[in-house]
Amino acid sequence: MILKIKYNLLGGILFSFILASCNTYVFVPAGSNYSIIRVDSLNAPQKDKSMEQLIAPYKNIIDKEMNLIIATSAQELKVGNPEGTLNDFIADLILNESKIFYSKISNENIDMCILNTGGLRANLPQGNISKRHIFELMPFENELVVVTMNGAVVQQMSEYIAQVNGQPISGLNISISNHHAVKILIQNQTLDLTKTYRVVTSDYLSSGGDNMTFFNSSLKTEALKVKVRDAIIMYLMNLSKDTIISVQPDNRIHNE
Repeated sequence: MILKIKYNLLGGILFSFILASCNTYVFVPAGSNYSIIRVDSLNAPQKDKSMEQLIAPYKNIIDKEMNLIIATSAQELKVGNPEGTLNDFIADLILNESKIFYSKISNENIDMCILNTGGLRANLPQGNISKRHIFELMPFENELVVVTMNGAVVQQMSEYIAQVNGQPISGLNISISNHHAVKILIQNQTLDLTKTYRVVTSDYLSSGGDNMTFFNSSLKTEALKVKVRDAIIMYLMNLSKDTIISVQPDNRIHNE
């Protein structure tokens, strides 16, 4: 308990310093007398040894956790448009993991996954992959949700993907011509406008983030209460030790 309290207090102090260093504007009530003391390498060139000693135990704990190797890749996994190895890997991973989470709250299946390339903030390296790499890849606190939509909305989603020249998807195959989706397959079956489908995504995107306004016409949204980042980490940590990640693009999004 004491450790937790100290950790939270230290985190608050560090966060305050971060905010102070990042703010460009200072708002002060009219008539106030004030002066700004900037804390940076120019006016505080010497390290504060007492502060370093205070932080050291917690930094060591965090570094040990973040540097933990959780997977190995045969190649660098990169974001690409309309398709990339990182796009495919993360979307497939999220679809597979989400099916496990969803089975605990529903007997229905998830048909597909859509994420956004803008949410993939770093490539994954060839060789060892650590937890730190996943936090760099996915620094956000976004959580997974399962969205139920009719076929017409899936068609709108596919048109959006075609217009922006691709997004990370799984369970979905789109042929693009002149920035339009001319052929749409879901689990290798032609899109049926009369059917209902389920897509897993992040709560940010399901709320219309990254201009995904088609989600506004969804029939239902169910929270899985799992962070996107945590799902990635769990998947990688459950791989067998001799598994080497290797991804080959499969033209799930392609221009005709």
